[in-house]
Amino acid sequence: MSPSPSSPAPTSTSTSTSTSTSPTQPQPKPSLRTHLKTHLLASLPEADVASQSHRAQETILQRLPAWQQASRVSIYLAMPGGEARTEGLVRAALGEGKVVFVPVLCREEIPSNAGVGKGGDGSGLGGEKQEGSQSASADATGNDVGGAGQGGAGKSKKKKRKMRMEMLRLHSLQEFEGLERDSWGIPSLSPSSLAGRENARGGVGPEGRPSRAGEEEEEMTGEGTGDDGKEVDGKHGGLDLIVVPGVAFDREMARMGHGAGFYDGFLTRLVTRGAG
Repeated sequence: MSPSPSSPAPTSTSTSTSTSTSPTQPQPKPSLRTHLKTHLLASLPEADVASQSHRAQETILQRLPAWQQASRVSIYLAMPGGEARTEGLVRAALGEGKVVFVPVLCREEIPSNAGVGKGGDGSGLGGEKQEGSQSASADATGNDVGGAGQGGAGKSKKKKRKMRMEMLRLHSLQEFEGLERDSWGIPSLSPSSLAGRENARGGVGPEGRPSRAGEEEEEMTGEGTGDDGKEVDGKHGGLDLIVVPGVAFDREMARMGHGAGFYDGFLTRLVTRGAG
């Protein structure tokens, strides 16, 4: 969205240039994001969100060749307010026999001396406080002293925890309809089921580990059938199309996300396959 035009600058007989007459500077990304969320998205009537979501969905399903050609897709599951709904896309993808992946957040331990920016989340987006993206204090079982302090010398080198996003497989329409909502109101996969799900980047579970002997073949390798009976094979990982959320987009389709950097991190790991 373009900012509202500023009021005309007062006339002056001075020949010097005043800062009050200089062109309006672009609004910093964090403050622009906050303004859009609190003043625009929060005020959108639910009927408008539903209507615009339906239009976007129809455009994707009927006019986007990438959708029609894709066999492996990642689709975000929308928050209750301020995001385009994606339920229709998920249902359509499963009905067409596509392999569908949805986002999950998982914790990863990082060394306490790792290069984390001022914002505490390493997102590189101005240090704005983000929901769920800050390094969290590890509990007693999550601290790693790494042998330091065994002789009483020096401080223990603890590890911090940080959230990262992975895409794990959603198996069926029945499973999708039964998803419970998390604390943010987003339909989410059951935490107890994550370890046995195909990872879009390859492997199994949030870590993308190799499958173990004795585990269910369909869950561990991604082999099986879609709702239309077509064979699917997710052994090698990768995605053909990713549907991402956004707070705003400009005319060149540059995206402003929610600021946590989850998709930035995921896309980087996806294109450098195997990176943790």
